[in-house]
Amino acid sequence: MSTLKVNSIEARTGTNISMTSGHTLQANFHSSTAFPAGHVIQTVFGPEFHTEVSTTSGSFVVVSSSLATSITPSFSNSKIIVSVYIPNLMLWNSSADARAQLGISADGGSTFIRETNNRIYDYGGNGCQMHYTTTITGVHSPGATSQQTYNLYWHVDAGNVRINDDQGSEGVSGTAGACFTQFILQEVAQ
Repeated sequence: MSTLKVNSIEARTGTNISMTSGHTLQANFHSSTAFPAGHVIQTVFGPEFHTEVSTTSGSFVVVSSSLATSITPSFSNSKIIVSVYIPNLMLWNSSADARAQLGISADGGSTFIRETNNRIYDYGGNGCQMHYTTTITGVHSPGATSQQTYNLYWHVDAGNVRINDDQGSEGVSGTAGACFTQFILQEVAQ
């Protein structure tokens, strides 16, 4: 194998440089300076978590260990964009107020990268129920190249909370198991 060393490449005509079909360009970057700031170095899609789960816990607990998603940063100064997509979050209570908090953690729930407050309130006081889709996104600076594992935590302040409730079992439109919660992790160069 031979090595071509150049300081600059530019198109002979026009502004596009193309590759012959079937060929790929493979780079072996060993320095964080090889990537421009803001460049996505890698993307990890977590498992599709289909199970309908609920909690009435008053303190933060993990939603499910099956949601946990890991990434190993290439560089210690990288930032990790952490997003979790929840297609159907349901809050309900037989009284006027339903409130829950959700949070993303990389350290087993000791600290949170991002937390959200979710609430529905019925001024009539006859009970409440709401279904909605939400995405929680945060930025984590691990400062290391060791594997980082993210998970979703939640707790209830009033009423009940559930995810992946597509109502398929109640006969409302939707197929049971069609909803799934999922993490997406992206390592971004600095």
